[in-house]
Amino acid sequence: NQEVNGKRFVADAKNPIGPDDDYIKMVADEGDIQEFLDTSKYKPQMHEILEHMYDDNDIICMGDDVFSMKNDFVQNWKNYSEEDLQDFQYICPNPMKSLDDGRKELNVKERRYIIVESDHDYLAKNWDGQSSVIQRLTSILPLRMVVYSGNKSLHAWYDAREADAESHLWRFEKMAVRLGADRSCLRLSQPCRTPWALRQPEGKVQKVIWYG
Repeated sequence: NQEVNGKRFVADAKNPIGPDDDYIKMVADEGDIQEFLDTSKYKPQMHEILEHMYDDNDIICMGDDVFSMKNDFVQNWKNYSEEDLQDFQYICPNPMKSLDDGRKELNVKERRYIIVESDHDYLAKNWDGQSSVIQRLTSILPLRMVVYSGNKSLHAWYDAREADAESHLWRFEKMAVRLGADRSCLRLSQPCRTPWALRQPEGKVQKVIWYG
């Protein structure tokens, strides 16, 4: 079921659900990015994120390129300095089963987090709008973190462990796609932007802007 959940929205031809432009505009126009940011507890650095969001024996996949990513235990990633971790601009948010099978879908241990990000025309660089979409989805799953991509979108991390049934995840994914979420980010093994790493080639910091 994990793999089914992760791939559910990938093939558009088989699934007619898609972005609802009118609904996106209605929700986005209610947003206020500053009000949203003011609700953040604080902005932890990467070592603290690894400490709070993973166990030391979790295997996490990170890399400077989506085609050359490395699996290692969290306790080993924590041995890197904050500065060195900035070189790994991509992370797979869900822990892996083994060190040897890369970020294959079948190597994902569990769906721990769901990432929502959107490049929808009405939302790209519309920070008020994106903050409102992010908050709307918290009615279904709790938000753990929001990371600035270094470009035109925000990556929102939701805690999938709080889903009490597969139908709960289905409802979240359906609403996310209706609100313009990038379908690929719903895949179990899809990389997203690593908190506090440097987006290349621009060198922009992928800042944590909200943490709860």
